[in-house]
Amino acid sequence: IRAQAVHLGVFDSISQKNVTCISEQELRAIRVVTDFGRDFSHKPDGYWVFKNGKAVALEVELSYKGSQAYYDLAYKYDANDAISAVLWIVESESFARRVLREIQRFSNGSNHKYSIIYY
Repeated sequence: IRAQAVHLGVFDSISQKNVTCISEQELRAIRVVTDFGRDFSHKPDGYWVFKNGKAVALEVELSYKGSQAYYDLAYKYDANDAISAVLWIVESESFARRVLREIQRFSNGSNHKYSIIYY
């Protein structure tokens, strides 16, 4: 429910003009094949796809993954030029700092691609 609230709420007012929202359920159900999702086994909690073809991935983290999981995600997101940004949503400031620390360790210096906010 949190992912859906963020996914739909952020771009609700402009979604019909410039942004297409693709939910995790849509990614799983219809197997959307796009440049930003190709050869990417991990399914984010959704994408916002802009008219220029660039995408922002949504990651809602309810529990901390191990370091290897964050390495894998950072590597795959960094290697995919069609994904211009990743928005991580976490539950606390300490969780945000922990995720950011892991991403910075593994993001090949491109941590400008990542934003982390907490609620």
